[in-house]
Amino acid sequence: MSDDKVINRKKIGALQSLRLFFAMVVMAQHIPPYDEYLSQIGNVGVSFFFILSGWLAVYTDTSNLKNYYKKKILRIFPMLWFSLVIALIANITVKSCWTVDNAIYIIRTAFCVQSYFPTPMGYYYYANSPAWFLCTIVLFYLILPAIQKFCKKSLKFFVSLVAAYSTIVVCITAIANFNLWIQYSFPFVRLMDCLWGMVAATLLADKQWRTYHQYFSFLLVLLYLFFGRYIIRELSSTYLLMPLMIYLISVFATATTGWFYNVLNNKVFQEGGNMSMELFLFHFPLMRIVSAIVYLLDKYLLLTIPKLVSYLLVWLIVFLFSYAYHKIINPRITKVL
Repeated sequence: MSDDKVINRKKIGALQSLRLFFAMVVMAQHIPPYDEYLSQIGNVGVSFFFILSGWLAVYTDTSNLKNYYKKKILRIFPMLWFSLVIALIANITVKSCWTVDNAIYIIRTAFCVQSYFPTPMGYYYYANSPAWFLCTIVLFYLILPAIQKFCKKSLKFFVSLVAAYSTIVVCITAIANFNLWIQYSFPFVRLMDCLWGMVAATLLADKQWRTYHQYFSFLLVLLYLFFGRYIIRELSSTYLLMPLMIYLISVFATATTGWFYNVLNNKVFQEGGNMSMELFLFHFPLMRIVSAIVYLLDKYLLLTIPKLVSYLLVWLIVFLFSYAYHKIINPRITKVL
C-alpha cells in the first residue's frame, strides 16, 4: 500500500478508542442486570470488534514474520492463560467444572481451538466463555501476512476472493439452519467480519469524508439503540448489519475534525482501547468472583451490598485489573520471554 493511503497515527488512535466502546458493549451483555436487548447489542459489539480488527490489520507491519508472530503470541496467550487461572479460581466450588469433559474444553481453550468444536453452552461458563473470540482473532493473525500480500498484489482479486468466501459462509450457515455455534462462534465463519474490515479500510483509506457524516452515523446508532429491541434475532446478525458497521467505522477513520474525532483521540479512551482484549477476557471470571464475595458477605457477615453498588464494583474491578495487567504484568512477561 502506498504511503499516501496510510492512516496517520491520530486516526489509528481514534480507531483504537472504538475498541474500548465495543468491549464495554460486550461487557454490558454479561454483567448484571441482564436484558435480552443488551444480549443483542453485545452480539453486534463483537462483530464491530472483528471488523475493526480487520480494519486496523491493514496497517500492521508483517514484513518480519518472526517478530510479528512473536509479538502476537506474547500479546495473546499469556493473557489467555492468566484469565483461565482466574476462571478456575472463580469456579473452584462448582463441581461440574472439575469434570473430564470440562478439562478437555479448558485445554482446547488454552490453545485457542475451542470454537472449532461444537460444545454445550454450559461448559463455556466454566472456562471463561468470552475467550471464544480469540479463536477467530488468532486465525486471522495467523493468515494476515498472506492476506496482505494478496491485497497489495491485486485489490480487485482480493475483494473478489472475500466476496466469494462470504458467499460460501452465508450458504453454509443457511444450510446449517443458522446453528448458533456455526453462525456465532465458528472461526472460519467469523473470519468474514475481519476480511470485510480489511476490504473497507483498503478502499476508503485515501478518502476524506465531511464532518456531517459523523452526525448522520450518530443518528443511525441512536435509531438502532432505540428500535433495535423490535428487530428479530435474525435481523441483528452480522450479515445484515455489516454495511452499517463498516460505514460507521469508515466515518471515524476518515474524519479529521468534529467532536467525535476529538473525543476518540482522548488519551484515556485510547489507552482503554489498547487494553480492550484484557477487558474481554477478564470481565467474566472477575464478575463471578465479585458476585461470590458479595454473596458470602451477605450470608456470613450479614453485610448486604446493594445490587447497583455490586454492579458498579464489578466494572471498577475489571477496569483496574485489566489496566494493571496491561501496564505491569504483560510488559514483564514480554521482557522475560
